[in-house]
Order: sequence, then structure tokens, then C-alpha cells
Amino acid sequence: RTTTAASLGLAAMAIAGTLRGHGPFALGNTDASLLLLQAFICASAMTALLVCALDAERRMAADGMRLIQADLEQRVAERTAELARSNDELSLFASMVAHELQSPLRKILMFGDLVEHPELAPEEEKGLYVRRMRESARGMSRLVQDILNLSRVGSQGSALVPVDLGPTLAATAAEFKAQAAAAGGRLEIGPHPPVFAHAPQVHPLL
Repeated sequence: RTTTAASLGLAAMAIAGTLRGHGPFALGNTDASLLLLQAFICASAMTALLVCALDAERRMAADGMRLIQADLEQRVAERTAELARSNDELSLFASMVAHELQSPLRKILMFGDLVEHPELAPEEEKGLYVRRMRESARGMSRLVQDILNLSRVGSQGSALVPVDLGPTLAATAAEFKAQAAAAGGRLEIGPHPPVFAHAPQVHPLL
């Protein structure tokens, strides 16, 4: 609007001056003067509007770049926060896994010491200790498999299905029976309904 108004004002002054016989377009011949004046007005108006349009596009591009920059900065901030949360979750997960693996590993080491040193245990009990070591090793294997299943559930997703807790509860209680007795307690399993869950994750959850 400003450029158009300025072009209109310039044309009005040039026309008025030419009609009065003043200015560079007053050639004495009215027709020639008006043709020359018209060419000047067209050239100046087109040039001014073209420059104005280019400037408007430049400002629009600059505004667009600022919006893109702001969006990128926001995405970087969100991604940084997400990575921080992921690192915290990974640290917590690693700590939990290490804690869960220590229990069967301690049993394997303890029974291994009893088998290795005859003076620590009667000879007839060595077979029992070997079986306990194997049970602990199988427990570690199940835990590793549970971790692999968990990673697959997290990355691929899995449907929830009805799960009967009875067998898993009984197996979990059996695993902790000795620890419960050593602590002076006992594990009791009461009535329970089926639950919707990722079936491979029920045992490690319990």
C-alpha cells in the first residue's frame, strides 16, 4: 500500500508539471510528452512494486526461518529431555537386573564352595548341592529370557491375554520359600481372578 501510494503521488506530480510545461517531460508536443510521461510512470511503478514484492518475500522467508528455528530448538529440547529420561530408566533397569541376577548367582557360588571343599559339607549331600546349583542356573536362564521378552514387548508390542495366576504364583512362592522361612515368615496364596497381561511378563513381575 505504501509503495502504491508513493507511485501515485509521483505520477500526479509528474502529470501536473508536464501539463504546466515544467519538468523533463515537457517537450512542447503534448502527445510526445504524455507518451514519455506514461513510460516513466509505468517504469517507476513496476520497479517500485517489484522491489516491494522482493522485500516482502524476504521478510516472509525470514519469518519462516525464525519459525523453523524455534521449532527445531523445541524439538532438540524435547529430544534431550527424552534421552535424559531414557538414560535414567536404563540405569534403573540395569540396577534391577543386576539385583535379580545376584540372588541365584550367590546360590551357585555357595553350593559350588560346598561341593569344592569336602570339609564344609558331608559327601552324601553333594548331589543335593549340585541339583541346587542347576536350579539356580535355570533360574538365571529364565530371568535372562524374561529380560529378552521384556525388550521385545517394549519394542514390538504384544496383545494382552487372560492369564491364570495360579501356576505362576505357586512357582514364585516355591522359589522364595526358603528365604521366607529364613526370615521367620511364610507365603500364603489366596483366591485370585485371572488377569489380562503379557503372559511372559507375569513371572518376573511377581
